[in-house]
Amino acid sequence: VKLRFAEYGARVGLAFQIGDDLLNVRSSRSAMGKTAGSDKARRKATAPGSVGVERAEREAARLLAEARRIAPGLGRRSAEFASLTEFLLRRTS
Repeated sequence: VKLRFAEYGARVGLAFQIGDDLLNVRSSRSAMGKTAGSDKARRKATAPGSVGVERAEREAARLLAEARRIAPGLGRRSAEFASLTEFLLRRTS
């Protein structure tokens, strides 16, 4: 079970970061609570900056699909982990 949690966490964590990078490219200040485009202005290394927006979107979706497949093996609270994965797929801020 420990290994499953590690695998789930690694995928969700990376997908969350990619999603955050994508929001910084696409979103508005009011939706994000911070200046959109600030990563680029500060020359931060980001997934969209490295591989492009479309590929970053595909990678985040792939990681979350893998996390969704792992979630049922995470014990009695696995439904909550599956819900978190679904939330991240629809995240807009």
